[in-house]
Amino acid sequence: MSYLSRDTEHKNLHLYNGKELQTGFDLNWYDYGARFYDVELVRWHVVDALAEKRNWLSPYNYVQNSPIMRVDPDGRLDKLIITGEDADKATQKLSSNSKLNLSRNSQTGNVYISNLSNINYDNLSNKDKRLYDIIMSNDKIVNLQTTRSNYYTLRDGRKGVLFIGAYDGQNRIKFTSSIKTLAGSNIEIEKYHGYQIINMNQIITLDEKNLEDASMNVFHEVDESFSAMEIVQATPSMNPSRNVYKAAHNKAVSHDKNYKRSNYRHYMQTDVTPNIYWIHPNPSAKVSDTGWIKLN
Repeated sequence: MSYLSRDTEHKNLHLYNGKELQTGFDLNWYDYGARFYDVELVRWHVVDALAEKRNWLSPYNYVQNSPIMRVDPDGRLDKLIITGEDADKATQKLSSNSKLNLSRNSQTGNVYISNLSNINYDNLSNKDKRLYDIIMSNDKIVNLQTTRSNYYTLRDGRKGVLFIGAYDGQNRIKFTSSIKTLAGSNIEIEKYHGYQIINMNQIITLDEKNLEDASMNVFHEVDESFSAMEIVQATPSMNPSRNVYKAAHNKAVSHDKNYKRSNYRHYMQTDVTPNIYWIHPNPSAKVSDTGWIKLN
């Protein structure tokens, strides 16, 4: 039995999924950070370190049994998913002014807390506690889609002009787990998926003009989606459609003491292609006035 053979000393050992093959002691295990994967037995030797967060799955599962759709870079949870052209910008803004260092997997869009092991929850601000709870949620997933369009199309087909963000509803999914209780019955699982659309061009422009903070706006849109799921979860008879938007908006506002939405005059210039979205800090401004700000 060798500790490290000479013929592997200079080989690239970062192979399957980019994980390093551990050849010492002839183990030939892949190092996934939280645990090791045995390629010969095709199994893990220890349970998922966060298994209690997904009690409807086997503690030995990998990527929730969906290796085509998911990757697991370091074993953390994925309860916030940011996609679209400006997903990285949204993640960066969400992470700014926060003690939570957020990272995003470019393949899946999953956002996780990269300094999780160093976080003391009790020492976090109320806003950071809320963001932590969103990302670490066991049954609610926020899907945040970034776009550069000034228009949105919701999942139910409705269309409209997009200013900063739009609530796109949610899905409530119920299923029976293969995991059984001590009484022998299968565990019933209920999960929620919330959807939100944001325009990062608009958000960043408002920030650059010192009109609204970008991190505030991205956090608000994430929290709004999560708040809507909380409201529906607390009232199962409620239809999880756009009629929960106002309550979710107000709840999200209450979680950020610095939240402030300015009163703008909006104007969409439709005589050019593509259309141009303008705003004016003066809500009484006329189209002919100076001081209009181009958002796209």
